[in-house]
Amino acid sequence: MLLHAILVLSGARDLRLDYEVDDRFEAHHIFPIASLEDHYDSTKINDVCNITFVHGDTNRKLSEKRPDEYLTEVLEDKLKDHFIPTNKELYTVHRYEEFLEERRKMILEEANRIFQELNALP
Repeated sequence: MLLHAILVLSGARDLRLDYEVDDRFEAHHIFPIASLEDHYDSTKINDVCNITFVHGDTNRKLSEKRPDEYLTEVLEDKLKDHFIPTNKELYTVHRYEEFLEERRKMILEEANRIFQELNALP
């Protein structure tokens, strides 16, 4: 998945633990499926911008927590590593689409930076 490659190339670290993202990391829904299924269809729930990659221990610890319960405890630099908006007001279900929109911009900005860097190679 392209998002995983972007996280690896950017040197992102786990949201909780001091590990760099690698191929053993698991896909994690930032907004848990259960918190969204009464409001959105599966396409919107599984939007790539609702996914990040975390260590298995982190995934199990956070899997059922809403982002307003756990993202407020994550260091800001780790949020930025994962292209997660730091505006805590976006961490609620009623602001989910705004969260996706903001995160999409952040991911695309980093992807463009990486592609420009690759394009500059001889």
